[in-house]
Amino acid sequence: MFLKDHDFTKMELKRYDIDGNNLYAMLSEYPSKKEEDARYESHKKYADIQYVVSGHELISVTKENELKEILQPYDESKDIMFMTVNKIENHKADPGIFFIFFPEDLHRPGLRDGDSTLIRKMVVKVKLD
Repeated sequence: MFLKDHDFTKMELKRYDIDGNNLYAMLSEYPSKKEEDARYESHKKYADIQYVVSGHELISVTKENELKEILQPYDESKDIMFMTVNKIENHKADPGIFFIFFPEDLHRPGLRDGDSTLIRKMVVKVKLD
C-alpha cells in the first residue's frame, strides 16, 4: 500500500521505514548519467522495487551468468557489489513502470535516454530471508 497511497512528487527525499530493515523505501533525485559513468550492481539480502516518479532513464539489466569482472567486491554492510557484464540490455524507465530486481538480476539504473534529465525515484528494499 505504501507505493499506492503516497504522492512521491511532494515527499521529502529520504529513507522511509515501512517495517524497519525488513521493508523500507528510499526517495532520491539525481541527474541521469552517461553509460560510461554508471556501473552494474547487484544485491544479496534485498530485492529492489524501482519506480521512476518523474523524469526518465534507461536501466540496463542482465542475469548473473553474464558477469564479466567484479569491480568492487560485495560489501555486506551496504548490500551491494559492482561489476562489468558481457551482455547489455537497456529498458526505458518512465513514470508508471515498476522494475523488480532480485539477487540474480545485475542492473545499471540512472542512464540517460537522450539528454540528461533530473530523475526522482522511489526504491523499495524488500529483505529476502
